Amino acid sequence: MEFLSLNQSTLKGVILSQFPDMDRGKISEQIKEYLLPKLKIFQGAGKGTIYYSVEDEYIETEWKDMVSLHYVNTSYQLRNTVIRCHVFSCKEMEAKYYLGFFTLRPIDEIKVMISFIYPNWNNIRFNKNYDVYTMTYRKTVHIQGIEFKINTYPIFCQDSVVTSCAQASIISMSKYLRSVCGIAQLRLAEINNSYAFERKKIYPTEGLGIRQMLEIFFKNKWNITCDNIPARHEGAKENKYKQIKENIDANIESALPVFISVTYNKERTTQGRIAINHILQIIGHTTEDEKRYVILDESGVLTKEFTGARNTCIFLSWDSIVNKLFCNGGYAIYPQYEKVYMMCREIKDRLNPILVNNNDEERIRSAYQNLNFSAEDSRYLLVDNVIVKSFLKENALNLGLIKPILERNLPHYLWYCESEIGGKYLVFLADPTYNRQTTKNIFINTDAFLVSKPISLLSKYKQVSNYNVV
Repeated sequence: MEFLSLNQSTLKGVILSQFPDMDRGKISEQIKEYLLPKLKIFQGAGKGTIYYSVEDEYIETEWKDMVSLHYVNTSYQLRNTVIRCHVFSCKEMEAKYYLGFFTLRPIDEIKVMISFIYPNWNNIRFNKNYDVYTMTYRKTVHIQGIEFKINTYPIFCQDSVVTSCAQASIISMSKYLRSVCGIAQLRLAEINNSYAFERKKIYPTEGLGIRQMLEIFFKNKWNITCDNIPARHEGAKENKYKQIKENIDANIESALPVFISVTYNKERTTQGRIAINHILQIIGHTTEDEKRYVILDESGVLTKEFTGARNTCIFLSWDSIVNKLFCNGGYAIYPQYEKVYMMCREIKDRLNPILVNNNDEERIRSAYQNLNFSAEDSRYLLVDNVIVKSFLKENALNLGLIKPILERNLPHYLWYCESEIGGKYLVFLADPTYNRQTTKNIFINTDAFLVSKPISLLSKYKQVSNYNVV
């Protein structure tokens, strides 16, 4: 298999091999503007040149859907199969050098060519001294009889005709959720046929509004909750932003992505500023003193406003999210597990009395002097009870307390409430199947479990790039 340097010149050669009649004068400029910025996620993985090999024909369901729904009726030159490009940090086809792959739509319109990007987070390394925790799923990739297993999150890129940022984000998220928890994967036809509110001519798409997205999720049996994000300039209460942050943090720690629907002002040279609606995904966070959130912007239009470049991935602090993304308001949408009826805030409110009055807490305090912790400082995440039992069996310090839990039938998902105390972790488990008005005790254990390390459902990776931090 031939290795090519990942640059403007070789991409031009690949495109011209498919479409020799394209305007050669515009190809280089369009590759630089529309293709290379989206592939920058691979560039931090090595100190030198990044390489790729080309698989000319690869079946991609999403592209076949786009062709049958729209492009078959157009005058574009195109094929049904995509071009798959495997990216390596050096010219060796080994797992330790494999950085993932991207696919190119074989159409004579460079602006819409990038289809999917699958970064292999195992091998992507950058040049800062903090870690990244991000959502991934295990994907097997076959290249000429060689099999690579990668940890990835799919990034599907819109074409602005059949798909907008909303459809693209739904497709990305549904592929991930199907792999990790069996939520139904949505295809374009299903998305298009699942809403009636404010329905207009489908192509070219005008995107999806919040009510249309909620209707799509409802009709496809996704369990979701939603927050209305108040505009920053309206003097919004800080408590509302705090609540939104709590919900985002709980979803992320539970390895469930978050949709953020925002409106931002875009400069126009002759008409002043115009408002643009955009959808982003939050899929993880960093471990700096000021935590930053891993945000996917598949089109790069919003990251270009912030950084001057069309990056598909950006890292934003909470203050930057509030001041830059929430300035005109919006919505946060949280995919959720079935049979979860209590959310993070209800769990926190019920945990506080236990932390204040529990005798076990006094015993723990005597062992760890001058420590101050509360329900507000704890981590909250929804975890499969099988994972909880396995984790406690391996890491609990008070094994006598967990034995009854290991033998007990528990709900599929549990709220895992964790507080750090002097390098150890205090844990309570809560049953989310009770409703928030219940008078019953929702906690599986009223005596605290002590464990040796924090639980995590996210994949940990060393270091992030400085090109996309705001």
